[in-house]
Amino acid sequence: MIETSIEINGSTQLYALLGSPIRHSLSPLIHNTSFKSLGINAVFLAFDSLDLKQALSGFKALGVAGFSVTVPHKVAVTSYLDEVSFEAKLIGSVNTVVQKRGKWIGYNTDVIGFTKTLEPFRKKVENKKVLVLGAGGSARAVIYSLVNNYDVGEIFVFNRTQERALQLISDFASIRSDATLRFVSSDELPKLGAKVIVNTTSVGLASEECLVKPDFFDSEMIVYDLIYDPIRTVLLRYAHASGAATINGLDMLVEQAAAAFYLWTEKIMPIETVKKNLLEKVDNQ
Repeated sequence: MIETSIEINGSTQLYALLGSPIRHSLSPLIHNTSFKSLGINAVFLAFDSLDLKQALSGFKALGVAGFSVTVPHKVAVTSYLDEVSFEAKLIGSVNTVVQKRGKWIGYNTDVIGFTKTLEPFRKKVENKKVLVLGAGGSARAVIYSLVNNYDVGEIFVFNRTQERALQLISDFASIRSDATLRFVSSDELPKLGAKVIVNTTSVGLASEECLVKPDFFDSEMIVYDLIYDPIRTVLLRYAHASGAATINGLDMLVEQAAAAFYLWTEKIMPIETVKKNLLEKVDNQ
């Protein structure tokens, strides 16, 4: 693994990740590897906090140059920013914040990450019914990508909290009136006929849980789990056993991080170096 330590001094810029839980996050490895590789005097740290308002106040007081946002703050953070990009405003979710001229400006790079990593499966995705598990910030980015970059069929949204899913559907109806989104209950899942499944929840992150049963899957499906650690969640193991094509969240993590890195530094992330370090890290766990 490439050495990622840097010499911290009075000119070192601070970048951060804000969310909870974040102990599993590989973002510090990604960005610190990139800073070291490109000779940028900066460091990236992860801060676990549920108190969004106080955390942002601290970031401003300390002059944090930019930060990433993860669960559960991707939607709520938009209310605390000075500006939000047009795309992020439409989505209603921010995962990247840049400090410019004393202002916090929010962006959503999850869309780029998801779009790029699903591209090899474009022909298999077109005109297919899609099931999105979850209704948070990541789900919003995924659905935005699907309705704007892929010619998919009906999109079903399953979420344990129905109200949140219905709000998401209502928001997207105002953006794209031609997009067909529908909330579904757990009882409906086996009857949907969805061939593209995307998990945007944290279920399976630190447990052997799965939102659907093993017999839900078939060999014609494409199953995408945004979770990247573990590399193969229970969801992906069930899908793989059925012969379905599976995608984990590691490549999306890198692609969205590369877009955020460019927004912060205006430099291209050394993606191959980053991926090499990530694979060594994951393989050693």
